[in-house]
Amino acid sequence: MSTQNRDQPGMEMIENEYANCPPPEQSTSRVRNNEKLETMIRETKKSVQKLMWLSLIFLLLSFIVGFVALYFSISAKVEMETRRALQTTLLKQIKSSTEAIQSAEKSLTMWKSTLQHNMTTMEARIFDVQAISANYSSRLIATNNSIESIQTTLAALEVQLGRNLSSVSSGLETLKQEHINYEKQRICAGVVYRDHCYWLPWIVATYGGHGGKSAAANVCSLYGTTLVDIETEEQYDVLYKYIQKAWVKYVDRPTTDFVEVWLASSYTNGNVVSSTGGSVYTRWYSGYPNNSPGIVWVVGTKPTRTASYTGMFTWTESNSHPVPFCRL
Repeated sequence: MSTQNRDQPGMEMIENEYANCPPPEQSTSRVRNNEKLETMIRETKKSVQKLMWLSLIFLLLSFIVGFVALYFSISAKVEMETRRALQTTLLKQIKSSTEAIQSAEKSLTMWKSTLQHNMTTMEARIFDVQAISANYSSRLIATNNSIESIQTTLAALEVQLGRNLSSVSSGLETLKQEHINYEKQRICAGVVYRDHCYWLPWIVATYGGHGGKSAAANVCSLYGTTLVDIETEEQYDVLYKYIQKAWVKYVDRPTTDFVEVWLASSYTNGNVVSSTGGSVYTRWYSGYPNNSPGIVWVVGTKPTRTASYTGMFTWTESNSHPVPFCRL
């Protein structure tokens, strides 16, 4: 053991006790005492550490309390200075607003005086205007009566003029349509109906050998035309009369009192279908239609052919008896 440690009284006592202790195998009680002493030393160290931590916590709490007190003190001073600045600013604004109100009151007083003067002048002018209005009121009433009379007359003339113009326009349209029909009729080899020319390319033919519906359509196509669809009863009657007059005869059957012509329409699933998708008109031959697709029109050309044996009937499109009937 060093000399420095021997100078410490506590350690010297402990060393002396250890030096005087008998060997462990000789004294069991002395070992127990040493253990108790070590336990007391450890407990003492723990107590000292706890005391140091408590001291540190106390110092930290003291610092925090002091900092909080300083913060509130500074905040109170800042709030006080802010209030003083706000009060000063508010006072200045109140003073400025008061001066502005006083100035506005002065201006309002001046405007009021000016307005009163203007109102007095206006009242005098209104009186003058009333006098002038009274002077001219009777003239105005008379003028209004005259205007109403003129307007009534103009309205009547306008109605009459409208009627005259409508009549003239209708007449002109009729003349125009008649002129168009005349020109078309002059050019058309058949009959003109609703701006279209209808005609029989053949007025003399054999009874049969014409190649069916497709061949008839090809004949019309050579002239830049198509087979005919019957769309209305009026069209039916007009075209019937034309065919009746235009047809001459079948050269191989000169006594035949009818002619058969192909139409563009077809008969499908119990319905007549127009080639153009438009409306159709039918007047069936006695006993027809049947299930054949082609539609043939029988026109009586002599008085011996009764009405019940004229009209439309269905037939196969390969039938070669009907002749073409075209529309331009």
